[in-house]
This record gives sequence, structure tokens and C-alpha cells, in this order.
Amino acid sequence: SYFQALYELIDSGLFDTVGHIDGYKKYATSYYGKSISKIHKGRIEEILSLMEEKEIGMEINTAAYRKGLGEFYPSEDILALAGRFGVPVNSFGSDAHNPSDVGFMVEDAIMLAKRHKLNIKTYRRQR
Repeated sequence: SYFQALYELIDSGLFDTVGHIDGYKKYATSYYGKSISKIHKGRIEEILSLMEEKEIGMEINTAAYRKGLGEFYPSEDILALAGRFGVPVNSFGSDAHNPSDVGFMVEDAIMLAKRHKLNIKTYRRQR
């Protein structure tokens, strides 16, 4: 399953940052409707706990909003949980494929991270 693959990715310790934690909503929303945005409930907690344990942060990406989903990757409820688990934000992105999309709503994403009391870190490990 998606969540098992995500767990294994995090458990590998090969990455500093996980992006698009709920990236499935990009394609699944048109098929399953808005209910897909809640599929993580009861599953994401284990993922966030492992991220905290492995000291792996997350990206907040604004592309989902730009593409009409009305929220960022990850959704605000996942960000709230991440704050409770102590998962930091290591990256803010906009998935710019055009110059006009560079930095799209990144200031809003930073404010959202601060609202949820997420620790914002920037660092790179030697890999």
C-alpha cells in the first residue's frame, strides 16, 4: 500500500525530507471525491512518529493549491499532527515548471507552518 511504501522510505534513513506526503490526492480526488483527503487517518500517525524518530522533516508544497485542490501538500490536518509529533519542515516548494510559478504562495506556506508551531529547519547531512 501507499502508506507501507512511505513507511519503508522513511525507515531507510536515506532521506532528510519527505515531500508530497499526501500526493495521492492529486489524482485520486477526481475519482474518489473529497473523501480521499481523509484516507490517511489512523495511518499517518505511525508515519509521523517514525519521521520524528529518524529526524526526517517534511516539505510543504504549494503546487496542490495552484492545481485547484484548495490546499497544500500536506493538508492542514496532517500539518497539525506533524506539529504534535515534532516533525520539522525542511523545505518549502512550489513545483515551478514555469518561471511565473516560482515561489507561488510560499509565504503563505511559511505562515501556515508557524501557525501549527512547526519547527522550520534547513540543513543537509553528508550522504
